[in-house]
Amino acid sequence: MSLREKYLLICGNVRPEDDPKGSCGAKCPGLKALLKDELGRRGLHKRFRALESSCLDFCASGPTVCVMPDNVWYAGIRKEDIGEIIEIHLLGGKPVERLLNRQALRQTQGPEQGRGNAMAPTSSSVSLRKAKPGWTP
Repeated sequence: MSLREKYLLICGNVRPEDDPKGSCGAKCPGLKALLKDELGRRGLHKRFRALESSCLDFCASGPTVCVMPDNVWYAGIRKEDIGEIIEIHLLGGKPVERLLNRQALRQTQGPEQGRGNAMAPTSSSVSLRKAKPGWTP
């Protein structure tokens, strides 16, 4: 199995309804399945992969989706947003501005990257080398 171009980490954490933090998984149940099905329907399942994660620490703004290796964070995702994320971000290479979680961008990219540039370096813009046999970190 080869690596995918991008991975979509979908917070699937579910908390009790009365938890003050909120609960991404409860706000849009089945989001991973919806994303996975749409990628498959479009024949993109070998390029992109939807994965459910545990808590991504942005519960109050959820459902949260993080696209890696771009380090782009989306907040408040609904099933209606899936097509836009696929078309504009995954296929078009640009983040969907209206869905960006700005707080996550500031915290994960630092002040110099979080201003006006939502995209972190991707595998296509960074030289990746295969490890030599017998090499250990």
